[in-house]
Amino acid sequence: MRQLVVLTLLLLAFGCKKNEDYNDDTKDKRIRSKFSYVNPQGKTLPDSTLILPTYGFAINVDSPYKTYGGANFVNETHWETKSGQKLNTMQGIFLQWKLLNLANDKWVRTDTTEDLKLQIFDPGKYKLFQYVYSSAENRKNSMYPLDSISKSIEFVNVKQIDSITVDTLSFHSPYLNWELDRDAPVDAFVSVYSSNTDMENGEEPIFTSETIKGLRQGTTGIKFNLSGLDHFIPTFMTTRGTEDGALLQLNVQQGGKTYTLIDNDWRLIFRYLQTGYLSEDKSSVMEELKIRFGNMTLKVNSSFKFSQ
Repeated sequence: MRQLVVLTLLLLAFGCKKNEDYNDDTKDKRIRSKFSYVNPQGKTLPDSTLILPTYGFAINVDSPYKTYGGANFVNETHWETKSGQKLNTMQGIFLQWKLLNLANDKWVRTDTTEDLKLQIFDPGKYKLFQYVYSSAENRKNSMYPLDSISKSIEFVNVKQIDSITVDTLSFHSPYLNWELDRDAPVDAFVSVYSSNTDMENGEEPIFTSETIKGLRQGTTGIKFNLSGLDHFIPTFMTTRGTEDGALLQLNVQQGGKTYTLIDNDWRLIFRYLQTGYLSEDKSSVMEELKIRFGNMTLKVNSSFKFSQ
C-alpha cells in the first residue's frame, strides 16, 4: 500500500512538472499583431497612415496595360520571445480583418484570410483593423483578441495632371460661338470643374491651366505648361451614385469674351476614357481622357503615384 502511495505521488509530481514547463514556455512568448501594405511594385510599406487610390477601371479591350487590382496587405503577425526574437510559427494565430468607414462609423468589410486585398470604390477615410485570436472558436465567438493593430487609410479618386495637349486648334464647335472671329488670334486655356452643376452655379473651377496667347485656328501640337500649378483633379470616371462627374473645358478668349470650344459634357462630343491601369513600371495608376469634335482632340493624362 505504501508503494502505491509513493508511486502516485511521483506521477503527480511528474505531471505538475510537465505542466509547469508548458506554462513557463507560454509565458516566455507573446504574440505581435502586424501587417503591411504592399504596393503594385511589390515593395512592403509598414506605414500606419496611407493614401491610396480608389478601385475601378475602364480600358479598351485591346489595351496592353494591366489594370490596378486594389490595395494589398500582407500579414506579418508572429510569436516572439520576451527578448524580441521572432518565432517562425503560425500555430495559435487566427486572424480577423475589419474595415471601418469613418464617415458613418460602419463596418464595410470583414475577412478572415491570412492576407487581404481591398477594392474600395468610394473615396473617404477608413480604418483597417487586424485582430489576433488564440483559436478559431474564440474568433467566431467574438472573444477578446490577444492583440490588435490598425492603420488609417484615405482612399482618394484624385490624380495629378501629367499633360494637357491639343492636336489641332479648331473653332468648329457644337457651341454656336457666333461672335468668335475665325480669322483672328485667341488666347486658350483649360478649366476643370468638380461638376457641370458647379459650373452652372458659378462656382470657381478646381483647376485652370496657363493661358497660351496668340493662337490661331489650325495651330498644331499645343501643350499647356503645368509647372508651378496645383494640378490635382478628380477622376473623369463617374462614381457610384452620381451622374454629374468632373467637367473638362477647352476655352478661348477674344475681345474680352470667353468662348467654350469643347467639353466632356456635350453629347455630340466624342469621349474616350481609359482609367485605372498601371504604368509600365507599376509605380502609378493612370488615366487618359480624350474629347474630340471634328478634327480637334483635347487630351488630358493624369496619374496617382504610389508610396515608395
